Amino acid sequence: YGNGSEEYPFKSVDLAITDAVDGDKIFISEGTYELDSMSNGGTSGSGIYDQGKCLEIYGENEKTILIYDASTTTQRDGPAMRLENANTKVRNLTYIFKPKSGSRHQKGIFTYCKGTIENVFFRISGSNTASYLYYNSQSIPTNVINCTFFHDLGSVNSNYSGKCNFSNIAT
Repeated sequence: YGNGSEEYPFKSVDLAITDAVDGDKIFISEGTYELDSMSNGGTSGSGIYDQGKCLEIYGENEKTILIYDASTTTQRDGPAMRLENANTKVRNLTYIFKPKSGSRHQKGIFTYCKGTIENVFFRISGSNTASYLYYNSQSIPTNVINCTFFHDLGSVNSNYSGKCNFSNIAT
């Protein structure tokens, strides 16, 4: 495993994101992937964190399954996604998110997000509820388009703070 080529893919999604540079596209092939917590160097350990780079992260819809158990982060917050670059796109994936326990801001699905999330099926799994947004109060809101959210516990806990454009959403 190693250089990100088709012959030698990265060992993990977080390694692919860390090695990527602005403008790179990261294709996640068919399979099930356990995401490692990606720290922002502060209080957040996310399943997907673009590190401020303009990236396109995409898969093969229901054939590409990402699993993030936020209880694995040693950081205070454990969001599913943190997209700091407004031009980052995450699309065509299935994402199973297991929120950590704690207050609303500790278990947000989208935290500090500015990018676009499109055609993603989210399953909020486990015994903890989630909140959709935490601190998405930037002047550039998150765009969530053609996504489905399924909550094992029936619904979202609440929203903590932030702006988001939801379009064509099913819950």
